[in-house]
Amino acid sequence: MRLRGVGAVTAQLRSRGVDVDFIHSRKATPNTLVLNVYGMSELSGLGFLYDATEPEALGRPVPYHKYKLVNLENMEEIKEPNVSGELWFKGPAVFKGYYNNEEVTAATLTKDGWMRTGDIMYRDKNYLFYFVDRLKSLLKYRNYQISPVEIESLIRNHPSVFEVAVTGVPDPEHGDLPVAFVIRFDESKVTAQEIKDLVKNNLSDSKQLRGGVIFIKQLPVTASTKVDRKKLAALAIEMERE
Repeated sequence: MRLRGVGAVTAQLRSRGVDVDFIHSRKATPNTLVLNVYGMSELSGLGFLYDATEPEALGRPVPYHKYKLVNLENMEEIKEPNVSGELWFKGPAVFKGYYNNEEVTAATLTKDGWMRTGDIMYRDKNYLFYFVDRLKSLLKYRNYQISPVEIESLIRNHPSVFEVAVTGVPDPEHGDLPVAFVIRFDESKVTAQEIKDLVKNNLSDSKQLRGGVIFIKQLPVTASTKVDRKKLAALAIEMERE
């Protein structure tokens, strides 16, 4: 077998590990092998070994790491499959701390040596891991934690939607109300109500677009071309929502 090229997609993984850039990369370079991989500088490299038979998964943890998923409500280890929690690592390859930054080091490394990744994941019964969202990106509606990525993944599958990003607007009684920023294809006539109905018919009550829908020509991005969640949240407050 001849390998023509290898690409890597890290971070910004969508629900079940698939990113829109990952999909575009495969279409643009059909002869290139594109993999879902997960790694961190703090881990000294990769956290999972990719399994080609399950391309949507990140793979299984590398053997020299200890790992666990932690329920952030009670800080107990999650031992059942298909239950989301924060991924923690421990082992000889885990870093010792951030240079001259004791505060951030203390927030990342526990006293017994576990490193908190800040990433929400789940595993299946075969111990294949799937990315859900960044912990800091989660919205909280009442007592429910909501992943913007899950809502985005659903809306992105609408044939009239080119791209979408979800954030929240603060509500004094309920917490974060999900808002969808939607980029339509040029000739698309999809309405805000159609987007809301799509979410209503496919996701639970806590994940409804109570903050509304905003149609936009371009999403704010960072220097590394990721969606700028901070600017997005500010726009959600400033702009008119449908």
